[in-house]
This record gives sequence, structure tokens and C-alpha cells, in this order.
Amino acid sequence: MQDVGEDLTISAIATKILRKPSFYGQTFAKFAPSPRQFFDVYMSSNGKYIYWANRSTGGTADTIISSTNYANNGYFTESNVAKLWITVCGTSAGDRVFACGSNEIWVNTTPYFVWTQQTTPPNFAGAMPVQMRCSGDGKYQLITDARSGSSGAIYKSNDYGATWTQYNITGVFPLALPSRALGCAVNASGKTQYVVCDGTNNGANAENGVGGLYRSQDYGDTWLRVLGVPNGQYQRVSCDATGRYIGLVGSNFLYTSKDYGVTWVTHGIFNTQSIYVSHSGDIMWVGRNSASNNFYFSTDHGNTFNVGNTAPDGSYTGMTNDCIACSDDGSIVASGSINGYYINTCRESTTDVRTLSGGTGISLTHTGSGSYTIASTISASISAYTYFSEITLTGPNNNLTLPATMDLFKYDYEMDFTINNIVSSSWFYLRFNNDSGLSAWSSTLFFHPTGQSGTTSIGLYNNGSVGSSIYWLNGGSHSGYSTLKATYRISAHSSSQFGVYLMQHQPGNFVYGDNINAGYLVFASQIFYNYTTNNSTRWCPTSMNIIGNAGSFSTGRILIRQVVKSSGYL
Repeated sequence: MQDVGEDLTISAIATKILRKPSFYGQTFAKFAPSPRQFFDVYMSSNGKYIYWANRSTGGTADTIISSTNYANNGYFTESNVAKLWITVCGTSAGDRVFACGSNEIWVNTTPYFVWTQQTTPPNFAGAMPVQMRCSGDGKYQLITDARSGSSGAIYKSNDYGATWTQYNITGVFPLALPSRALGCAVNASGKTQYVVCDGTNNGANAENGVGGLYRSQDYGDTWLRVLGVPNGQYQRVSCDATGRYIGLVGSNFLYTSKDYGVTWVTHGIFNTQSIYVSHSGDIMWVGRNSASNNFYFSTDHGNTFNVGNTAPDGSYTGMTNDCIACSDDGSIVASGSINGYYINTCRESTTDVRTLSGGTGISLTHTGSGSYTIASTISASISAYTYFSEITLTGPNNNLTLPATMDLFKYDYEMDFTINNIVSSSWFYLRFNNDSGLSAWSSTLFFHPTGQSGTTSIGLYNNGSVGSSIYWLNGGSHSGYSTLKATYRISAHSSSQFGVYLMQHQPGNFVYGDNINAGYLVFASQIFYNYTTNNSTRWCPTSMNIIGNAGSFSTGRILIRQVVKSSGYL
């Protein structure tokens, strides 16, 4: 409740929602230590722990690659064991991770790069494991076996992998028919499980009537086919924590179900290769093969799908997305392929004004997406201001008028920058009020870890002068064009000084660069602007400008959010 005068009140209710920024899922950073192949990826529910099942090309053993810090800072570790890793899974919390490689089962707990061999399932030496999945606590585990003629062989454990039993899903029919078990999924409790079977025995015969998706609702003891194969062979399946929401892919289709596989919806997305359904079920990601080179994602339980990473297309040429995973809120997405692995990290809004009620003398105008303009109808002493504003960018060197209602005396503001089609190695400078009254500034810069000419990963740059060298962003060295995303917070210290602080950026900093994330990608972490003259009431500049070479970027936008003033930025 906020008092706005003696008898004027405004009541607002804010709730958590999943509103993603405009650049969600569009820019992926690549870590591609050639020659390696990544066949599976696991991510904990909160996105903190990420593991890739990895092998070198040519059938050479290699290590598990992992990140234990939300894929931040480009810091990845490698396991202490080299195998022909094929699949990896883990608990919801990320405190226990299982992997299968060279027909052996391994587990790690703490420290995260140390792995210990577990019990080997029976008759496993000649198996062809495809996927391994487990319950939320790791107690119930499932491995599929794609060896030819195995009648849908799977391996089950109900005691954290201490003991295993083999079961043939399509071997229980009156006539045991050959099939190969491919993808699988296990819900959080372990009670509901899914397995994909190929009834063509890898093309050795025509579909024999046993191919399709099978479901167990008794911890893998009995199985029922819930979907046949009307449109080609299935490859991979994924489900949410309850097992209710399912995603199913094959070469020619994408299917989703919201009722444990009782009914299905077919989506017109082809060349699908991998699927992941978040623990909550509302986020789904689909990887496609090299014929399409991109992803699709859904944020509404699979009702609709949007195409991801549409630019720059050249980064994905010839790439098959063999695996994909995301955090429960969808803010971190990881993929793997024979060309390396990709990560998209994305800052999302977690609160939004859903309802806003005014008292006597208050005018409210709803402008959409949580935006309200509030004004007094009886007194000029209460000025109108807008919670959200948007500025369109049409290239560099254009003076941009800031909203007259911005008030740095009372609030801080978060500014989401999206800058499209950046020319390689372009520097940009962030200027305010056309430098009128600007007396000094200082800045700290983060350099990309693969910076050129011997630069370090973090470089400190301070300057008290005024002029054209207020360094802010460098889009990095790349072929073609790139898109850059960053969120900065502007906070006033006094009527004559305010600071701009980096909060989030894309692409992220990674150890290895490529054509969208290389060279000396730089973000200023903080810039302090000192003015001899500034608005003494609102402590706020009236305009800003992104300075750069002509044509150094094409379009973009700045989304401005009014937030609570924080002493942490003073």
C-alpha cells in the first residue's frame, strides 16, 4: 500500500510470472573443443549443475564436461574418468549425477569432478545403451538398450543403482517381436516411466506392430503401449515431474500430451532430434537435426512453439542437436551436438503488476504487460509516471529522449538493451545529455576471456577525462553480424552524479570463442557520470545516445523498468 497524499491511495498486487525478454532463446554461445561429440546433457532443476556426456570423434574415450555455477564465467570442469560417454542424468537438486559410458555405470557426488564406478547391470557387456534417466531423488533408474533384436530391452534399478534387472518390453507379447528401446523418461517419483521402441529393428524389417511409446505406472514393473507409430519412428521422449506433460519427437514430427499419453497433439515441426520438458511442464525445448539447424521452444505447456536462435544462422550450419535441457524456469538452456555444445542464458522478469486499484482522485491507464500510467485527477502536485517505457533504436548516433517522468531521486531504473546486426569489432559509447555539463567519468571493463593481444579476462580502465572515449560495449570479433543483449541499472548518487551498472549480458563469457562470441567482447561493469549541471529535482538526464561508427548496428530497443531504489548501488 502506498500513500499518495492525505486521502489518495494506490493498491498494487504483484505476482510471479514467466514473462521472458524479447531475446529469449535467440542467441546461444558455443563451447566447441574439437574434436568432441556430445550425445546427452543433464541439468539440475535450478540450472546450477550442467553435465555433458562426451566422447572424442573416432571412438576415443573422453571426459564428462560439467558446469557447477549456472554456466557462468566460462568455467567448466572435466571428470577424472575417460570413457565413451553416451548418456547422463541426475537428481532434481543436482547432488547426485549418473552416467553411462563404455558399458559401465558411474556416479558422482562431491567433489563434482570425481566419479566412482557403480554396479554393472546383467548382460550389459553387449548392450547398446542409448539413454539413462532417473527419478528426482535418483532412487529409480532406467536405461534403454538399442541392440538389434533385443525385444525392447531396458535395465531397471529401484535402489539408487545398487542392483539391476533386465526387462524386455516387447518380449511379453504372445509372440515376442524384435525392437530397439531408444529414448526414455522418468517422473520425479519414479512411478511413471516412458520408453520409446523402434519396431523396425533399425530398418531391418518393416514396422512389426510393436513400435511406439510405452508407459509404466508401477515403477517399471509392467508396460502398456500408449501410442503407435502413424508417422514414422519415435526417437526421444521427455516428461515433467508429474509425468503428465510429455514431449515426443522423431524425424518427421513433434507430439505433446497433457494427460499421461491418453491424448496427443501433433505439431507441424519437422526434422526433430531431441526434446526436453521442464520439471514444471510449462517450458519445452526441441532440438532439430542438421537439415534445420535450430531449436523450437514453448512456454505454455506445449500449446504453441516459437522458433529459437534464428540469427545468426551460420552458427548452426550442419549441426544436429542430439540433446537439450533447461532449468525449471527456462532461464538457462543447454544443448549438445557432434559440433560442440551451446548455452543460452536469459534474465527473466519474475514479478509483474497484475492488478492495480486507485482510490479517490487517482487515474489509472493500463498499457499492457504490467504497465500502468498513474496520475492525479484532482491535484497537479502528483505527476503522472509510467512503470515501463520503450525506446526504439534505428542505429548509432541518434539522440534519444528519456521519459520526462523518470525520477532518479525516488527510483532506480533497469534498462534492457537489444542491439541487432553489430558489425565485427565495433566499439560503442554510452553518452547522456550530449555531454553538456559532464565533468568526469570512470569505468571498469570486463574483457572476454579469449581477448586478443594478450589481454586478461578482467581489465580495469579508469579515466577522469571527458570526450569520445567513454567505453561501454564492444560486440566482439566475429564473421558476419551478431546481436548483443545487456541489462544495465541506472542509479543516482546525488543531483550531480549517477552510475550505470551491468546486471546481465548475452552472449555469455565462455572459454572458447566462435563466430558469434569471440575476440574481445567487452561490457563495462560500471560507469560513473559526474555533471556540473543536472536536474536538481529529479537528479536525471534528459537524453542519451549510443555513439559508434556509422552503420555499426542496424536496429534495437531499450526497455526501461522503474524499480525500487537500492542503497547497494549508491
